[in-house]
Amino acid sequence: MQEIRNIPPAEERDYLARFLFMGDDVFKEVRMLSGGERTRLSVARLLVTDPNFLVLDEPTTHLDIPSREALEIALDDYAGTLLVVSHDRHLISRLADQLLIVEDGAGYLFPGRFEEWASPSGPAASPPGPKSKEDPARRRFGTPRKKPKDGTKANAASGFQIDPERKIAGLETHLAEVESELQSASERRDVEKVAALGKEYDQVRLELEQAWEEWEE
Repeated sequence: MQEIRNIPPAEERDYLARFLFMGDDVFKEVRMLSGGERTRLSVARLLVTDPNFLVLDEPTTHLDIPSREALEIALDDYAGTLLVVSHDRHLISRLADQLLIVEDGAGYLFPGRFEEWASPSGPAASPPGPKSKEDPARRRFGTPRKKPKDGTKANAASGFQIDPERKIAGLETHLAEVESELQSASERRDVEKVAALGKEYDQVRLELEQAWEEWEE
C-alpha cells in the first residue's frame, strides 16, 4: 500500500480496515493472502489513487459474504465511473444505473437499473428488433413473464412439489461455483481439471436453460 500512496500509518490502517484488513492482517505478505484477500487488496490499491474510471471483471469472484459486502460498500462510495462485468445480480442491482446489453454480436444501452430492465414489462420481456420473446438466452437475464400461481409445479412421476425459483437459484449458484473452480484450474494450468469442469459447466448451463423454460410453461 505504501508503494501506491505514502499516507500516515494510522490513516493507512483505517483505510485497510474498510477492506477487512485489521489488526496483524496489515503485516501479512501478499504471497500469504487468499484469492479473496488479493481481490480486496487490489481494489484497495486502485481506489486509494482516486481514479475517475474503473473497469472491473467479475470483482466478487472468490469472495465470501463479508468480503462482498465490504467491496460493495467501497464501490458504492466511489465517486468515479464504474464499468462492471459480472454475473452477480445483487452487485449489479446495487451499483449500475445503466446497462449494456450484448446479444448475438450486437449491443444496446439501457438507461436504467437492473430491476427495470428485468421487470415483466421491461426490455428483458420485450426486446427491440425481431428477436423472439421466447428466446431462452434472454430469459436467463431477466424475470420470467409468467409464474405458476402457487410458485410450484407438480412432478407427475413422484407427486412431489418442485419450487422452480429454488431450483433456478440453486443452479445459478452451482454455475457460479463451477465457473470459479474453472478459473482457478485455468490459473494452475491443470488441463484435465479444466476439461472436466468445462463439461460440467456446459451441463449445468443447459439444466439452467431448461429450468427457465419449464418455469414459463
